[in-house]
Amino acid sequence: MKIVVNPTWRCQLSCAYCWVRGLGITPGPEEPPSAWLAFLRTLPKPLTVDLSGGEPTLYAGLFDLLYGLTRMGATWAITTNLVDDAAYHNLRVNRIPGCGALNVSAHAGGPADLYERARALADAGYPVRVNVVDHPAARPIPPGLDGSVIPYQAWIEGAALDGVARRCDAGREHIVCGPDGAVYRCAVEMQVGAAPLGHIGQGWAAIAPVEPHVCRLGCSTCYTANPAAWQVRMEGLT
Repeated sequence: MKIVVNPTWRCQLSCAYCWVRGLGITPGPEEPPSAWLAFLRTLPKPLTVDLSGGEPTLYAGLFDLLYGLTRMGATWAITTNLVDDAAYHNLRVNRIPGCGALNVSAHAGGPADLYERARALADAGYPVRVNVVDHPAARPIPPGLDGSVIPYQAWIEGAALDGVARRCDAGREHIVCGPDGAVYRCAVEMQVGAAPLGHIGQGWAAIAPVEPHVCRLGCSTCYTANPAAWQVRMEGLT
């Protein structure tokens, strides 16, 4: 199973293309690492936990969560702007096991030595990838670093969704959680304010959907570009 955990909506930056900023989402209650780990233990294995946000290095329990995932045998990934010095040094010096991807977000307001930090983390043994949003305000990727351009999702303009109805099994092998512990089928349902499936305090068995559902919200390039990467299967409806 693949789960996206957004442990916090807080961030040091205020990028023009950020969907969290664009949708007016503000920081609120955050679940402690113990609550996340208790829920994650109930999920089907093998398990991949993708930490995003917001900026996950601002979450006070980040390293408790990472070491807990290591002990659980889960694969973890993180998307970070590497602004936080202490978190960067902790990652570099300690080489926490179980990392499937360390995604470095290149933003114009990030640290001046961002790419040096990315290279140092790669040298420490992490699978580092530098990502840049396809937007004029973003930061370029210099030569010599593994990187990719992420499609801009126009949530601010109200044009992020394609309007296509689909049969989709998101919610079975892929879920997304907000900092307050709300559990959603996918990022889109969270972004549009749909009702959550439940809360992490319930455990997975109490909230797991049984069948694929018909989604008429439309989907974003986050999923349509590569559904398999999220362990999602979808089929457009005519």
